[in-house]
This record gives sequence, C-alpha cells and structure tokens, in this order.
Amino acid sequence: MTAQAVAESDAVGYRLELRLDELDVIEPFPPEAEAGADRRGPLLLAHGRGHHGPEPGRRGEAGLHRGEVLRSDRVEQARSGVERGGHRCLHVCKIQPVDLLHVPRCLTIAGSDSGGGAGIQADLKAFARAGCHGMSAIVALTAQNTVGVTAVHEVPAEFVRAQLDAVFSDIGVDAAKTGMLFSAGVIDAVAEFLAAHPVPLVVDPVLLASSGARLLRDDAVSTLVGRLFPLATVVTPNLPEAKALAGNGGTRRALAERLVELGARAAVVTGGHGEEPVDHLFDGTRHVEIPVPRHERRSTHGAGCTHSATLAAGLARGLDLEAAAREAARVAAEAVAHGLVGLGAGDGPVDVLGLDAAR
Repeated sequence: MTAQAVAESDAVGYRLELRLDELDVIEPFPPEAEAGADRRGPLLLAHGRGHHGPEPGRRGEAGLHRGEVLRSDRVEQARSGVERGGHRCLHVCKIQPVDLLHVPRCLTIAGSDSGGGAGIQADLKAFARAGCHGMSAIVALTAQNTVGVTAVHEVPAEFVRAQLDAVFSDIGVDAAKTGMLFSAGVIDAVAEFLAAHPVPLVVDPVLLASSGARLLRDDAVSTLVGRLFPLATVVTPNLPEAKALAGNGGTRRALAERLVELGARAAVVTGGHGEEPVDHLFDGTRHVEIPVPRHERRSTHGAGCTHSATLAAGLARGLDLEAAAREAARVAAEAVAHGLVGLGAGDGPVDVLGLDAAR
C-alpha cells in the first residue's frame, strides 16, 4: 500500500505494525521516520513478538512505538526506514489506514450479568458515558439479578480467544479491562492473548458478586496474580479484594504497595468499603489519595465495574493514570448517587447514564 492509496485528508493516517525478531541488535530508525509521527492520534500497539520488543507504551531503540500512527505523507519514509534495518530485526507486517479522529475503542473481558447491573453490561454503559466505543469478550454467563447469582456457565477458553481475535484483528483496541474471569483456564487464555497484543490494561480482580456469590474459583486466584498482574497498567480491587489478594490486612496504602510487589505496575484500592471513603493510588513510586463521596443508598450493584471501566476509558482517551483514576472515582460515585433504588428486590444497579433524569 502506498501513501497515494487513500484519501489525502488530514484525518487519515496509517497504523504501522511491526514484528520484532528475537535478535540481539535493533538498528535505529532514521530521524525522518520519527519526525513523521502524528501526535493527534491515539497510541496503537501492534502485535509485537520477541523478547526484545519495547514495552507497551514505551519507545524502543527503534525510535517509534509499535503500531504508532503516522501521517500518510510520512508512511513511505517509515517503511523504508524499517526495511533498511541493518540486521533485519524489524519488519513491516502491515500498513493499514487509520482514522486519526476515530472514537476511542475499549474492550471489556468479563462475565455477563443477566440483570444488567454489573459485568459487561455495566462496562459497556460506562464506556458509552465516557465517549468510547465499547466491545466485549464474554468469559462466563451468569443467571443474576439484584438478589443474587443463581447459576454460572463458563465460556470455553477457545471461544474467549476467538472473541479477542475478532476484535483485535479488525476493530482494534485502545484500552481493555478485565472483570469476572471465573477460572484458571480462562485467565491463561486471556493472559496469553494479551501478552501478544499489549494494550493499556485495567485488571479489576473480581472475586465476589455484591450479593456474595463467588465469581472466581479459589484455585484461580494465584493464576490471576501470576499471569495478569504483570500485564496490568493498574489493578483496581476494593478493600476486601485487596486484603484477600495481599494475604494480609493493613491500610489501603500498605495494601496498594503489596499489590505492586505482587507484579502490578500500579494499584488503586477503591474506597467504597471501610471507614475512610478514599481511593488510594500507588504507581510504584507515588501515593495519591483520591477522596470519594460516599452515598448511603441501596443502589451500588455494578459500582466496581463502572469504576474500572471508566478508568480504562480514560486511558483509551489518552489520560494519564492519575487523571483517569480521578475521573473513575467521580463517575462511579455519581452513578451510585443516581442509582436505581427500587429496581428489583435487592441492591439496585448504579445509573451511569442518568436514566432517571431522562424520564
């Protein structure tokens, strides 16, 4: 494909996807290739292979992000720069037109809540509220309402992978989140795929439904920590989940530090439980406390999903981690404040879309 193969509009660019061979030397890009990067578009990460590839969101020795968006008038320079790599460490796999003005794309990898309050249903509503196109890879179906979960049907790992491949290979993903993952087999499949297709990732380590039903098998907890935490941009447990994962009690500050020690790059221990209504963010270096308004309402079903989905949407839109975490705290609190009390006999769902105001 040449630069002349698409419209000459300023809104059109290319997604440059690279494959990195497992060699020890990576030749630098020529300066003109880096100069062609268009900063208006989102960061798009390609399907990098090989342990010498740059980490997600970071520049490698080659000077360009994998999958970086380039303006059409620079794409040929970038391609020739790749092809001139002295040791053939970098190869163009695909040059594909991309709309630089596209709607951010968010993916939820989680379970379905038939009552519509939590799970992928809550995630998709939060993505829409944040101005993102929402997509889903369903890992389990739950028979669920405001009272509880009466049955769970696990989706085969092969079909989970097929959903992920369908979304990534065509539409693309700017950020993703995980929620209920249920089993070690599903976690392994998700982790294997995301390791090969790195994107900003929010891991919401859902252990229990708000009704108390177990949504992650006991033998899958170590797999969640060992396989997904190292891939996560941030993990977002509530206080009981943080204590269970960290293996001890302590303050939110101490728990966040322990979660980072377990492999996560950053952690937000959310403030919906316990005496202090504060989300505590630790990014491996800095501690940030984010005050959270607490509303005593029987409409908190889906609050955690809404929080993590909104955080993922913020990352997809280019916010830094702290800004995305602050936005997630605000939106989740507002969703609880406007929650649909009286919808069902149990804890009603949060309302992130302002449905009451629209009536």
